[in-house]
Amino acid sequence: MKLTTMPVAVFALLLLLCVSLDSQSAPAPDEVESAKSKLAAMKRKLPELVKECLGDEKLWPVKFKGKISCLRLISPNEAKLTIRLDYVPPETTDTPAPAAGGGGRGAAGGPGIRSLQTTNQVVFVYLKFFDGAWTTHQSGPGTSAIFQNGINHLMAAIDELSE
Repeated sequence: MKLTTMPVAVFALLLLLCVSLDSQSAPAPDEVESAKSKLAAMKRKLPELVKECLGDEKLWPVKFKGKISCLRLISPNEAKLTIRLDYVPPETTDTPAPAAGGGGRGAAGGPGIRSLQTTNQVVFVYLKFFDGAWTTHQSGPGTSAIFQNGINHLMAAIDELSE
């Protein structure tokens, strides 16, 4: 008699454990709707934020024009942001030539910049929805290490935008 009740008790315990773990992993429906609406609000503000961040010459070794390529949910509480950075050559009307002293981002813009082989870049930023706000938690591969400072500042600005 004890042999038949033991497997039933173990099965019941395992079933209870599985049900409790499953209920913790799925966000509540109202939280999912909140995440979606806040992501939509962020999506409207991102183009101006990216333009402002890319305009800071101290953060980026060369000039880029940014475009939000995609922002979408990849799970109920996670999103992926794709930003395309189009390189702007220094001698265009968008970028003034460097001063005679060699400052700025032009051909003589400083150590390492002249030799920088620049192409268009793609930035992937992963976000998580936690405690009612979207928070960046990782940037994906796709950019050179020399751009990481600018990407870090961009991620911090996105975090501030979500608050």
